[in-house]
Amino acid sequence: MTNYKLVYFNGRGRAESIRYIFKLAGVKFEDQRFEMNEWPALKPTIPTFQLPMLEIDGKRILQSKSIIMHLARKYNLYGKDEFEGMCIDMIVDTADDVVPPWDLIFFSTTDEEKAKHTKNFQEVEIPLIYSRLERLRALEHMHAGDYFVGNKLTAADIHFISMVEVANVYFPDSLAKFPKLKAVFDRVTSNPIIAEWRKARPVTPW
Repeated sequence: MTNYKLVYFNGRGRAESIRYIFKLAGVKFEDQRFEMNEWPALKPTIPTFQLPMLEIDGKRILQSKSIIMHLARKYNLYGKDEFEGMCIDMIVDTADDVVPPWDLIFFSTTDEEKAKHTKNFQEVEIPLIYSRLERLRALEHMHAGDYFVGNKLTAADIHFISMVEVANVYFPDSLAKFPKLKAVFDRVTSNPIIAEWRKARPVTPW
């Protein structure tokens, strides 16, 4: 049996999609979490100086999207063929655009800077990203039904809900003006396994 250890901060962030996939697949993993004040000591030991990191039988794998897509392929969350896989990649990449402007808020050093970046996040960045996701989902070849790609839950939907959760930290109810995306979010989060994890997981600010 493969041994997995996920190394990340004590938060959801870029690691939550990975946790969702493990839960959906029914795969056991070690969820190793660090507090932010432990990061300076840990950082030099990480090849990319970034987290998350997934250890697979002791082999260290970096870059969140690489990890997500590997697990999606392995655990049947990557569509029915290569073309659907490419469409899933497209949604994952677009949803991931939430992170850079979010980081600007998180790492702000003054109240003024934080307020400026929060305003831009709420009024410019998130509406743009969500609009892109709506337009991509509407493409005929996506065959979007209940989900982003086809009628089956995939990594596209998982990463989408994870990034919405990230966005909601600084923009509560960020989907309010995007009812079609809200419907997807509600459908995915009502999945019994996902709903159970959302209820049981550690409560963290982000």
